[in-house]
Amino acid sequence: MTDITIINDPADLSLIITDIQDRLKDADYSDPLGESQQDIAEFEAGMFAGEFDSNLVDWPELKESTKKRKGDDRILVETGALMASLVSVGGPGNINAIESRGMLFGTEVEYAFWHQRGTPRMQARPPVGMSEDTLKKLTEGIADSAVDQLKLT
Repeated sequence: MTDITIINDPADLSLIITDIQDRLKDADYSDPLGESQQDIAEFEAGMFAGEFDSNLVDWPELKESTKKRKGDDRILVETGALMASLVSVGGPGNINAIESRGMLFGTEVEYAFWHQRGTPRMQARPPVGMSEDTLKKLTEGIADSAVDQLKLT
């Protein structure tokens, strides 16, 4: 059974709220952030396999001249470096970092920027992104972590 405290003085409520704010200000969310990186990498693998962006929109097809030059029609895969950098946390070319209140996930492959944004001569085919499901899971993980951290004190 949960103990119930009745607050009669609004000043007491203000103190409780200030205490909650202070504790959340220093909260550490590195565990749920770290867990989400593998989810992001797995979604990235699905993006490359299905040739779609993080909004589940198909990447534009390659020009015929590009297909002929490459010898195949696989989108965003020529050497495999870009894909390898995004589908494996800590893999070659992968950028990832976890801090108590933030994370970084991406690629050090320089040409990824041009695929993400497109150019006047090339349509954008964004290879970097996060699914709604992963974002929802991450958000829930952070919320659960915040509640757990409030319970500890």
